[in-house]
Order: sequence, then structure tokens, then C-alpha cells
Amino acid sequence: MENNKSCCFFGHREVTHNIRPKLTAILGKLIVDEGVTEFYVGHQGQFDSMVITAPRFR
Repeated sequence: MENNKSCCFFGHREVTHNIRPKLTAILGKLIVDEGVTEFYVGHQGQFDSMVITAPRFR
């Protein structure tokens, strides 16, 4: 049985872009340290777009 970990991001309509480095670091830790393989993201606001366009980790 496969054991996937998932994470949800739903944010605000408007955000300041100075959160991008911290968001990128958090995404990296979730993927590398916590083994998260599935992300669910909203699609309405700037925060959601920021999560979607964050650098991809392999």
C-alpha cells in the first residue's frame, strides 16, 4: 500500500511578495524533510498563484 502525504495551501487575494523566500523554503522542507508528494492549491488569489509558481523541487 502506497502512503502518500498531501498538503493544502489556500491563501489571501493580496499578499506582499516578500513572503516568497519563506514560502519556497517551507515547500522545500515539506517535500524533502516531510515527504509530501501531493499539493492542493486554491486558484483565486495572489497567494495561491505564488504557491503554484514557486520553484519546483526534485
